Amino acid sequence: MNIKIYDLLVVLTPKELVDFQRYIQSPFFQENVMQDEMSALLCYLIEKIKEPTTDENKNFDREAAFAAVYPGQEFKEKKIEKVLSALHIALRNFTGIYAFLQPETLRERQLFQLAFLREKGLQNRYKILASSMLETTNTQQIESVPLLKIKFDLSYEIYKNELQNDIKNSHQKFHSVLESLEASYLASKIELLNQYLTMGYFSSLEMSEEINTLIEHSYFPENLIEQHPLLHLTYYVFLLLKSKETTVGEVENLRTLFAKYESFIEPSIIRQFSTLLRNVCVLGTMKRRYEFYPLLFQLSKEHYEKGYLHHDGKITASSLISISQTALINKAFDWCESFIRDQKDKILNDTPEQDFYHLALANFYTFNGQFEDALAVVPATMPTSDNHLLAKRIELKCYYETKSPLLDAKIDAFRMFLSRISKNQISEQLHQSNSNFLNILNQIHMAIPGDKQRNLKVLERINEKEYMR
Repeated sequence: MNIKIYDLLVVLTPKELVDFQRYIQSPFFQENVMQDEMSALLCYLIEKIKEPTTDENKNFDREAAFAAVYPGQEFKEKKIEKVLSALHIALRNFTGIYAFLQPETLRERQLFQLAFLREKGLQNRYKILASSMLETTNTQQIESVPLLKIKFDLSYEIYKNELQNDIKNSHQKFHSVLESLEASYLASKIELLNQYLTMGYFSSLEMSEEINTLIEHSYFPENLIEQHPLLHLTYYVFLLLKSKETTVGEVENLRTLFAKYESFIEPSIIRQFSTLLRNVCVLGTMKRRYEFYPLLFQLSKEHYEKGYLHHDGKITASSLISISQTALINKAFDWCESFIRDQKDKILNDTPEQDFYHLALANFYTFNGQFEDALAVVPATMPTSDNHLLAKRIELKCYYETKSPLLDAKIDAFRMFLSRISKNQISEQLHQSNSNFLNILNQIHMAIPGDKQRNLKVLERINEKEYMR
């Protein structure tokens, strides 16, 4: 439906549609004389949205809409366009007002109310509301960027009230206002810096000289940072991301700090940090695998048991594959099998055939030497290139171990797929890892039985490869 209002209208829930209908009929919000026309047009649009899209109804039929709004009248395009425009404006206004009236914006609404009371000179009411808000925010132990911002906005509003009504004593609140401002500013700044550094840390993104200079010369008052759990944790993450050369000891320190503050920081932020901790360890395994793998497994197990890996009771496919792989590398076979089987029917966006579940199970069987079982469940294809490569690697390992006559053909097919895959589909590192695997497998496959000297050379080459996981 090629009208501007459509994109907004289709995302509304049934309850929101009912509330929007009430909104356009309200004389408080709508002084427009076209309230009845807008209601009629909205009813028509709702019915059209319910219909399946076909070539016939793909374009908006203005004549049919006009007939629904003005039954029995001669069609006038400008007239229906005017109603469409009014309804679109009303819907834009409604989405803003509706969002503002949600429970999570209560404190923002109270701040507007405080400003209203101050401007109207209602000091008794002002003091009661300000006192209530101060008590609520000061006793709030779960820190977040929005909470620190609200604390500043509230302290600044109270300071403005003191300036207006008691200028002699207003200086007493000046220091706390500045400190609150700095805490709010730092929370947002460090969050933005960490987002940017994370992109650079986990990708090939090159930072400009301007950004490098900004990062190097940013001032962070550590005495203030240590007063706030959120600032303390995010600042330590900033230092870790900034260095890029992370040690196991630094990750352990972050893990300790994480454990100290996790009950004082918003759950969504804790999930982000738990993911970051594991990802930093993943990168560490690429340089010092034997140091980082035990820690990565400990963190993965810990975060799984605390529920950080699940979203509405489901786990992502990437978490399932990476965590089960980590457990296998650490030889935690019993835990890994239990973990994988517990995720059946709990994987976000899995295929109807449960391909991600079967891929993880096939990988477990391969590590455990159950090659026939692995071949029985490994998916023939996977939705993403990286997981498709993993499935084919599992298949090659099993064909080699079972001395299958299909191995040569499967090696050729793997080589062809790897040569054709686009560089923007998988990372250069993953491409190199699979290339190393293929070359080593081919050398082992072509080795002459009993040739110990050649076998030792192959083993030496395996140990030299950085990415043979």
